[in-house]
Amino acid sequence: MNTLIYGQIGSGKTYLAIEKFILPALKEGRFVYTNIDFGHKFEFDVWSRFSNHLGVDISKFFNIVVETSQFLEKLKLIAYDIHGCKLPPKSVVVIDEAHQIFNYLDTLKIPRQVWEFLAYSRHFGIDLVFISQSPELLSKFIINLCNNFLYVYSLKQNSSLLKGRYKLEIRATYNGQILETKFPRYNQDIFKLYRSFVVDSDDSVFKRSALMQGWTKPAFAIILVLFLLGYAITHIKQNYFFSAIETKAQTQKTITENLQPQP
Repeated sequence: MNTLIYGQIGSGKTYLAIEKFILPALKEGRFVYTNIDFGHKFEFDVWSRFSNHLGVDISKFFNIVVETSQFLEKLKLIAYDIHGCKLPPKSVVVIDEAHQIFNYLDTLKIPRQVWEFLAYSRHFGIDLVFISQSPELLSKFIINLCNNFLYVYSLKQNSSLLKGRYKLEIRATYNGQILETKFPRYNQDIFKLYRSFVVDSDDSVFKRSALMQGWTKPAFAIILVLFLLGYAITHIKQNYFFSAIETKAQTQKTITENLQPQP
């Protein structure tokens, strides 16, 4: 099955790829090849975290190449030749930021062997997973390859009642009918496996911006002070206005009395 995971920044696309595709594949002893930046300088740090999470050594099955040109070059070398695919059967290839690699405006940079591998991967039981925040920039070839479309939507701005959950829409085609809608809960342990936008941006999926939280009380205090100040100024103006009217009336009364003839 070829899958496209798409959604906005911080919605949990990488999280979903790890939870639903990478971890199950590694647990089954399937080879995983990806360009995801897990945020660790050395590959063995990633192996260690995933091995501890799964309780089994996965170092022989997990190959990570973050740099795009190196990723494509290695994919070209291990993917396809005249004898067929060099990747083990039932491998999983996860391609992050797919819209930058397979951009419809610049398809010539992709080696012919890579296109052939993508086209024939299903014959070798290989699953392809593309991750993109801008699927409209993807080559139509990639869109047509996929038969499983997962739209991830962050619920952080909707309600605190949905804290720790995300919306997942499943389609068979990119613009097709929604086959299923789910509201899964995030597993905090998975965020420990990689550098997450969610975690690095102050848990943006789980709570509102810390900046907004930090300014809430001061902003309320400022508004209250301005309100009281405005009320005081208005009250002073009203008193001055009525006092002026009263003074004017008193003055007119005095003038009138003085103008009356004396007996």
